[in-house]
Amino acid sequence: MKKFIFLLLVLGSTFGNDTSGSILDQMDSSTSDAEYEEKLDNLEATETLGSSSEASLVDTSQSADDASNGLISELLEMGVTNTEMSSENVDLQSEYDLLQEQLADAIGKANTYRIDKEIKSNILNREISSLDSYNHQLRQEEIGRSEEVSEASDDDDDELDELEVSGTMIFVIGLGFLFLLLHGARLVVGYNIDNFLSPALYTLFVDISILLVICTLTALASYFEIFDDDYLDYEIIIAGIAIFTFFWLVLGLWFIIAAQSFSTTWIRHEKACQDMRALTQIFQDAQIDMDGSAAKRMNSIMRSFHYAIMRQLFICPTYLPPVTESYLRTDFDLSEYLSRSLASLLEEIFQLTWFGYSLIVIGILIWRVIVTGDDQAEFLALWAIPAVIILICLMILIKLRSIYYKLVPEPTDQIILNLPRDNFGRSPEMNEDIIPKPQYLRGHIYPKDREINFVNCCFIKLHPLKLTFSYIFAGSFPNRHELLFWFDRYGVPFIIGVLQAISIILTLWITVIILYYAPVLQDNWDSLGILLIGAAIIVYLFMACYLVPEAIRYLTLASKIEMKKDRKIIEEVILHEKVEKAKMVVRVYRQFKMIYRERVEEAKGQLDDNIRRFSNEIFFLIADPDTKTVSISQLEDLLSLCGVRLNEDELRLFAKECAPDNTNEIKLSGFQQAIAVLLASAVLKPQIVVRAVLTQYFKSDKGEVVKDITLEELKQFFTDFGWHFTDEDVEDFLWEARFLLEDVGSANIVEIAGFIRNNVESFPK
Repeated sequence: MKKFIFLLLVLGSTFGNDTSGSILDQMDSSTSDAEYEEKLDNLEATETLGSSSEASLVDTSQSADDASNGLISELLEMGVTNTEMSSENVDLQSEYDLLQEQLADAIGKANTYRIDKEIKSNILNREISSLDSYNHQLRQEEIGRSEEVSEASDDDDDELDELEVSGTMIFVIGLGFLFLLLHGARLVVGYNIDNFLSPALYTLFVDISILLVICTLTALASYFEIFDDDYLDYEIIIAGIAIFTFFWLVLGLWFIIAAQSFSTTWIRHEKACQDMRALTQIFQDAQIDMDGSAAKRMNSIMRSFHYAIMRQLFICPTYLPPVTESYLRTDFDLSEYLSRSLASLLEEIFQLTWFGYSLIVIGILIWRVIVTGDDQAEFLALWAIPAVIILICLMILIKLRSIYYKLVPEPTDQIILNLPRDNFGRSPEMNEDIIPKPQYLRGHIYPKDREINFVNCCFIKLHPLKLTFSYIFAGSFPNRHELLFWFDRYGVPFIIGVLQAISIILTLWITVIILYYAPVLQDNWDSLGILLIGAAIIVYLFMACYLVPEAIRYLTLASKIEMKKDRKIIEEVILHEKVEKAKMVVRVYRQFKMIYRERVEEAKGQLDDNIRRFSNEIFFLIADPDTKTVSISQLEDLLSLCGVRLNEDELRLFAKECAPDNTNEIKLSGFQQAIAVLLASAVLKPQIVVRAVLTQYFKSDKGEVVKDITLEELKQFFTDFGWHFTDEDVEDFLWEARFLLEDVGSANIVEIAGFIRNNVESFPK
């Protein structure tokens, strides 16, 4: 038993090194050495007492042993538990130490952050204080200024409202002035362009007026805030419409200028065809001298001969029936016809229809879709649009050029040598030996019942012409000329629509460049952006100034000759030629009449009482009260009061007939006598006047009357009286005389006098 207690003490001392909080730890820590010995003595006494009573307790020893064994088991279990708790205490101590370190680190960082925040807060407080002082100073200054202008503040608000209204009114008035500017531009340009371009110019200005009306309505919508500004940017819309209108006007004016240039070239070719002998001689000289300049001149000569072939086939068609019941005069002005045809095409291109306006809206919507994409899509759109336009223009040019050369054979040396040297007395049948058959008229079109030439379409045999658009949509076959175009009969309207669409897209494209790309590229790309903008403008000028006008020129040549002659334009040209010849005859006759009054016989007449009384009143209205005369320098004003306006030559002759004195003063009698002569000459017959003048001029030396004269002698007459006639009138009169006399070389004076007519309808056809 003693050993067991000793064992417990040993175990207690062993576990006493670690304070685990068990009961043994408490026992060991609370018992001193003296107390320990005292308890040992008590234990021994107890054992002695126990041994004495051992005999009496022998019966209960077995139960005591069992109790001690149970106590040992409990102590062992308590020791194991104490060990486990000790290990857990170690782990907890480690975690506690770690948390202590982390807490210390966090406290240090918090202190550092607190110190930095205090420093920054002090700096900010100092800056806020300085800004507050500065703001307070500005506020005091603003208060001082507001006190000075406090009385005028209300007036300023009213002025701002008035300025806003005034700005809108200025914009509207500016649009009105723009209309006036357009009208003035039309008048100015109208004096510098040919009359045949007036309809195209009028159509262009109608388009501009419609666009300006749209711009005005947009400005009014912006002013009255009809739509919410969050959805519509009125400034961009108005600027876009204005830029589009300006460039549409510029593009249209350029097309008109290009058309006039093409017309000038055709007129030059027309004049060259009037003297084929000289043109052939120039061609032969150019063949001999084939240097660099001669090669360029040769190209121009070949173009003139190509024009001559086209003209010959147009005026005297050999392989086709005539366009009217009779052939055209061989001096028909083909250049005028082509110019008017070109103007009609321009008129169709300029005439914006619902298709054109729809295309503008669609283009704007497509652009909005492109803008919503990335920058790469915008950059590609900048160059993809002109690339597509150039491709389409080249395709149209190649197609129209091939059609033109199929309609008009190219000149060869043999054709050039066989072309007629003049335009007099040429019969259409002679062209067959001169000009070969055009390429488009070669081959055969087989009848519709000849199945050997049918084609298979969806397992059905059909005549080839039944597959054309003309037969499908109109139920009629196209002619050979129409088959040369895309979509046959509808080919020309299709190409006109494409050219109009190209013109609209070009204008939209340059508008987008100026309105969007110019600021973006300049800001993001600097000098490279400016170069890109310049390159885009150069591409625009190339397409607008060359490709599209050239396509229009070839379209005119390919769609207005051969089987597609425009009879309406032909009749307009014929009427125009009649009017121009009649004007020329009137001018020539006026000069003949003055020669007649001056050199042959002075016309005499009497004034009736009404004219005498009227002239008397007008004369003394201007006459000097003292001398009762009028200076010859006032004669033009005097006649204008009478409602008479004479040109320079007529005024000179009238002044001579007034019989002024040595001081160039005119009396009433002389003035009335000149009026009587003027009225008497107005009733003279033109044939009598011309015959009398020519008869007196061509009298022989013996005084005999000459009846027949040559055209060279007639030309000499005009040369001697050259101060009366212009060179153009003389040339046109001699040409007409030569044509009507069928180039016989001589003519009777009566026949020449018979050329003079008083109206257009009686003019020789």
